Amino acid sequence: MRRRLWVTGVGFAATILILLGLLVGAFRIGVQLVPEYRAEVQARVAEVLKSPVDIQGMDLIWRGRYPTLQLNGVEIGDDPQARLSFDQLNLGFSLFRLAAGDVIPARISLVGTRLQLSYEDGRLHLAGVESDGSTQAAPGDFLEQLRRVGEVQLFDARVRWIDIDNARPIRDLQVQRISAVRRFGRVQVLGDLHLGGQPDTRLEAELLLDPEPWQLRRVELDARNWQIWEDIQAFFPQAPALAGQPRQLVLDSHWRDGVWQQASLEFDFVNLRPAAVPRGFIELAGELQLSRPGESYGSGRDAHGVRASMQLDRVIGPSGRWPQQHVLAEWSPGASGFSTSRYALNAQYLRLDDLSPWLTLLPQAVSAHLTAMAPSGELHDVVLRSSPGETIPELTAEFQQLSVRPVDKIPGMYNLSGAVSLGASGGRVQLTSQDLVVEAPRVFDQPLMLDTLSGTARWQRGPDGWRIEAPALHYAGMNMDGVGRLDLLLGEQPRIDLDLNFFCSDPRPWLAYQPTVWHDSLKSWLNRAIGPAQVAAGQVAIRGPLQGIPYPQGEGTFRVDLDLRDTTFNFAPDWPALDVQSARLLIDGKQLSVDLAAGGISNASVQQARAIIPDLRDSVLSVDAAVQGDAADIWAMLGRSGLRKNMREAFDSLDLSGRTQGQLKLTLPLKDKNAVDYAVDLELDRAALWTKYWPDPVQKISGALHIDRNGLRGRDISAVVAGLPAQVNLMPDQGKTRIEARFSAEPKTLPPSVPVPQWLKARGAGASDWRLEMEVGRGADRAVIVRSPLLGTALDLPQPFAKSAEQARPLTVRIEPDENTRVHVTYGERLGLDLLLDKQGQGLRAARLNLGADAMPAGAPGWWVEGRLAEVNLDQWLPLIQELTRSASGSGATQEFGGLVLRADTLFAFGQRLPDTRIQVTRESAAWAIGVAGSRAQGRIEIPHQQPEGRLRLRGDFQRLNWTREVNLRGGDQIDPNEIPHLNLEVEDFALNDVALGRMQLDLEPVGRGTRITRFIVDSPKRRELDVSGLWLRDDTGTSGAVEFAMDTEAFASWLTVFGYEDHLVARRGRLNGQLNWSPDPQGLSVGNASGRLDFDFSDGQLLNIEPGAGRVLGLFSINALPRRFFLDFSDVVNTGLSFDELSGGFDISGGVATTQNLQLKGTSVRVAVRGDVDLVQRRYDQVVTIYPGVSSGVSLAATVLGGPVVGLFTLLAQELLDQPLDQVTQIGYHLGGSWDNPQVSRLQ
Repeated sequence: MRRRLWVTGVGFAATILILLGLLVGAFRIGVQLVPEYRAEVQARVAEVLKSPVDIQGMDLIWRGRYPTLQLNGVEIGDDPQARLSFDQLNLGFSLFRLAAGDVIPARISLVGTRLQLSYEDGRLHLAGVESDGSTQAAPGDFLEQLRRVGEVQLFDARVRWIDIDNARPIRDLQVQRISAVRRFGRVQVLGDLHLGGQPDTRLEAELLLDPEPWQLRRVELDARNWQIWEDIQAFFPQAPALAGQPRQLVLDSHWRDGVWQQASLEFDFVNLRPAAVPRGFIELAGELQLSRPGESYGSGRDAHGVRASMQLDRVIGPSGRWPQQHVLAEWSPGASGFSTSRYALNAQYLRLDDLSPWLTLLPQAVSAHLTAMAPSGELHDVVLRSSPGETIPELTAEFQQLSVRPVDKIPGMYNLSGAVSLGASGGRVQLTSQDLVVEAPRVFDQPLMLDTLSGTARWQRGPDGWRIEAPALHYAGMNMDGVGRLDLLLGEQPRIDLDLNFFCSDPRPWLAYQPTVWHDSLKSWLNRAIGPAQVAAGQVAIRGPLQGIPYPQGEGTFRVDLDLRDTTFNFAPDWPALDVQSARLLIDGKQLSVDLAAGGISNASVQQARAIIPDLRDSVLSVDAAVQGDAADIWAMLGRSGLRKNMREAFDSLDLSGRTQGQLKLTLPLKDKNAVDYAVDLELDRAALWTKYWPDPVQKISGALHIDRNGLRGRDISAVVAGLPAQVNLMPDQGKTRIEARFSAEPKTLPPSVPVPQWLKARGAGASDWRLEMEVGRGADRAVIVRSPLLGTALDLPQPFAKSAEQARPLTVRIEPDENTRVHVTYGERLGLDLLLDKQGQGLRAARLNLGADAMPAGAPGWWVEGRLAEVNLDQWLPLIQELTRSASGSGATQEFGGLVLRADTLFAFGQRLPDTRIQVTRESAAWAIGVAGSRAQGRIEIPHQQPEGRLRLRGDFQRLNWTREVNLRGGDQIDPNEIPHLNLEVEDFALNDVALGRMQLDLEPVGRGTRITRFIVDSPKRRELDVSGLWLRDDTGTSGAVEFAMDTEAFASWLTVFGYEDHLVARRGRLNGQLNWSPDPQGLSVGNASGRLDFDFSDGQLLNIEPGAGRVLGLFSINALPRRFFLDFSDVVNTGLSFDELSGGFDISGGVATTQNLQLKGTSVRVAVRGDVDLVQRRYDQVVTIYPGVSSGVSLAATVLGGPVVGLFTLLAQELLDQPLDQVTQIGYHLGGSWDNPQVSRLQ
C-alpha cells in the first residue's frame, strides 16, 4: 500500500514538473517565434509605469513556487541623465492570484539597479517613473503600491539620494540588499548597504512604517566604521564639527506622529575630538538613553528639548582612563539652530585636561578666553545649570588640582583644591590646596609656590566690580609659614589691600619674587646678596592700585620688613660673604637698607656695617665697614674687585694671610659693576705673603700696607723669609710691584722651597748673605732670583767644586715659572745645572748637569750629565750623582736617568785607577747601556729595564779588562752576598794584576740568603785553566759558604803572581782540586771556620829559593783557593832551588788546621815526605819531615841539587845536627814547628 502511494506521489510530482517545464519551454519558444510578444510586454510595462521602457531580453523561470518573468537590460525613461536602469528585473506572480485574474506581481526583485531618489516639496521622486501625468510620485502612493505587491527586493544597487527640501548634499549608496515586506498591514524595510567614499563602512537598518498615513514607527540601526561626523556636518551644518571614528553604533528609536520620542544608542568611539583641534583624542564607550522631557516640548518638527541619561563604561582621554559614571543632562535649543537657551548637567567626574580641546565648540568669545586659560584638573559631583538671560551659570562642585593659566590681569593658579559654589551675583570657595602655584607675570617674574593654602574666600558683585575678601588665610611654602588678610577689588580700577605676617627658615627662595619693575641688576644683586637666613619676623604690606606694585612713584604702600637671623650677605660679587647673627632688611618704597650691628667677613670680625641703596631705580650701593681679621679674606675680596683691572698679575701671583685690621669703603653702581671704587688701609700683624712662583710664604709680616688702584706700598716691613728673619720692601712701579727680601742663612738651614740643590745645601757649612728678588704686575720679570756670594760658607764637594768659607764663589738660582717651571743654577764657572719642573714646581721633568761649565737648557726628559774633568773619584761622586737624580723641589721623587757622557783624565772607581777613560750611559729600548772606554777596560754593561723581583740583573760584555785587586786573606766579609746582583760577565781578554789569563766567564745567581757562583772559568788557548763553583750565604746565624774548584795549568807561577805571591814554584804542569766549606760564623768567612779537602799534583818543576821576607811565599805547595795558608820559611843554605819530578799530596782542613799524611816530593836525588798539621789561623807548623837522600856525594852534591827552603833544611841538618856524612844516612826525620815567620826544626830520635 505504502509503495503504491509512494509511486503515485512521485508520478504526480513528476507530471507537475514536466508540465511546468513544458510551460517554460512553450514560453521561450513563443518569445522566439512571436517577437511581437516582447514588444507587447514592454508596452504593457510602460503603460503601468507611465514612462518609456526598453527591455533587452526576457525569460520565464521558476523561483520557488512563483513563476517569475525575468526581464533583462531594462531601462525606464527617455532622459539619459534621469533614466532608471536594471540589469535584471524579476516579476514573481502568484498562481492563485493569476487564477483569480490578478496580474499584479506578488514579488519584485531588482538586480544591478542604478537609480536616483530625490525628495522635494514633501514628495519622493524616482527617476524615470511618471505618476498621473506628472514626473513626481508621493511616498504614500509608493508605499500603497508596495503593500499591494507584498515584497520588493533590491540587490547590488547603486542609489543616489538628493534631498532638495533640506538642501542636503548628494549621497551615494552602495546597496548590498534592501527588502521591503508587507507585515500585517505595515511595511518592514531591511537594508544592508555601504556609504559612498567609505568602503569600510557597513550599515544594517530596519524600519517599521505604519499606514494611513504612512509614518515611521521604529528605526533600528547597526553601523560599523561609519564616518558619522562627516555626514552629520553635511546634513546639519549648525552642528558642532567633530572627528573620530566609531567602532560601532547601535540605535533603537521609537517614533510617534513623525517625531522620535525616545531612543537608545550604544556607542564605541575612538579618536573622538573636535575637528578643528588635532589633539585631545578620547575613547568613549557606553549607552545613551534619550527622551523628550514631556508634552510641553510639543511634537512634530517644532518639538524641542532633550533629556539624556548616559552610562559611560569607558572613557580614556589623553591623561588616562576615567572612572565609570552616570551622567544626566537636559538641553533646550535657542531660537535658531543649535544655539542654547537652557541647559543642565549632573556629572560625577570630569577631567578638564581631556576636555580642554572641546572648548573650541563653545561660542568664539568664551572659547578663546577659556582656551587661553587652559583649565586642567578634576571636578567631582558637578551640578551646572543655566537659565535664559544669565551670563554666569550656577555651579557647585568639588575640585582637585584645578589649574588655569594667567590671562591678562587675572593671575594663574595651579593645583588648587577645594569646593566652590557660585551664582550670578556671588560665590564662595573653600580652599584646601597643597603644592599650589600662583603665577602673576605682570607682577613677578617667577611663579609663587606654596606647600599649603587654606581658608575661605567670598566674592560678590558690587557697583564698582567684583570684591573678593579672604579675612583669614593660612599659607606655608618654601620655608615660610604665616597668616594673612586679603581685600581685592576687581573692576575698572582694581585695588589691593594685603597684610602678611610670617616667619621663614630661609628667605632665599622668595628672592625670586621681585617686582618686575625693578631693574635686572637690582634683582640680580638681591638674589646674590642674601644668603641662608632665618626670618624671625617678617611683614609685608601692600595697599594701592593693583597695577602699580611696588609703587616707585609713591602712589601706594609697598613695605617689606625682615628681621634676619644667622644669615650672610654678599654685597658685591667681589666681596666675601658677610656673616651676621642679626640684621634688619627694610624695603620701604624706593629705598633699601641693611643694618648690621656686628658680624664676620671671611673669618674677619666686622664691628659695624651699613649698606644702603637710596633709590632702587638708580641702584647705587654704598657699604662702609670696619673690619679686623685675616688679611687673606680681604686680599681675596680685593682680587675680585675693580682693582683687578690694574693689578691682575699681583692678585694672581700673591696671597696675604694673617691678623689685620682696617677700614673698607665700597661704592658699587649695580648697573655698572666696572665703576666699583675701593680704598683699603691695613695694619698687618704677623701676617704672611705667598707667591705662586715660590712655595714658601714670607711669614710674620708686621707693618702698614696700603692698597689702591696703583698697587701695593710698604717699607721696612719686618718678616721671616724661608724661616729666616728678613726685611721686606714693596714698591709700586708703573703697574708693577717690586718685592725684595734680604736675609742671612747657612745652606743647611734653607728650607726645601728655596731652590738651591739639596746636594749643595747638605754640603755647605757657615752662613752667607742671601737676597730674594721678584716682580709682580704688568710687564714684570716673572722670575724669582735667589743670590748669594757664599762668602762665609764652606762647601764639602768633590774637587774641583769644594771651597773654603773665606772664598767667594757666587751662586745664583733663577726660577722661571711658566707652563713648566725652569730652575737654572750657576756655581761660579765650574758647574751649571738646568732643571725643568712641572707646572706645580714639584715634579722634575728634565735636568741637565754640566761638570766644568754652565749648563745648556734642559729639554729631553730625564737626567742628563755631561762634562770633562781632570780627575774624577767615582767613589766620591756616586752619592752625589744619586742625589742629583732627585727632584729639584726636594720632594724625594726621582726622575728617570736619561744619559751620561763624562770624560776623565783619570778615573778612580771601585779601587781601580783607569787613566783617560770615557764613560757613556745611554737608555736603549730594552736596557741601560753603560759603555766604558779606556786603556784598561773596553766594553759595556747592560741593565735590562725589565727586572725580576729582588736583586738587579746585569750583563757584561768586555773586549778587555785588566783588574787589580788585593786578596782578602784575613777573614771577614766586605760584601753582603744578599746584595750581589744577578751577573753574567764575559771578558774576551781578561787580566788580573796585569797578568793575562785568557778568556773569562763569570755567572752569579741570587738564591735565598745569598748568592750562587754558578760558573767562574778561565780558559787559556790550550785548556781550561780554572773552573770554580760555589755558594755564599748569610742569615741571622752568620755567613757560610762552599766552594769546589779545579785547576789545570802550565803557568802556575803566573797564578802565584796574580794572587800576589812570589813565583817560587815552577812546574811543567800542575793540577789542583779542592772542596771547602764554611760553617755559619757571625764574623764572616775565614780560615778558622773552613773545612774540606785539597789535593794537588805538580810534575817536572822546581822550588826556587826565596829570601826570607822578600815577598809572600806559598811554601811547598800552592792552592789558589787557600792563599797564604801554607808557608815554610827556612833559612837559606844554598842559592839554588830544588828540582823535582813530582810534587803531590793532599790536605784535610778542619777548624783552621790543614793536616796531610801524604805530601811528598820526588826528585832525581832526593825524596821528601811530610806529615802533620799546619795551623792556618795561628800560622804555626806541627809536622814531621822525612828526607830520603838518593846520592852519597855529601853535602856538596846536595847543595847543588837542593834549593829554596828545602835546601836550607838539609843544610841545617847536615852541618849542625848530623855527626855523619849525608851519604851514610838512609833517611832522616825532623820535627818542624814554630811560626811561619820563625820555623823551628828538631831532629827526631
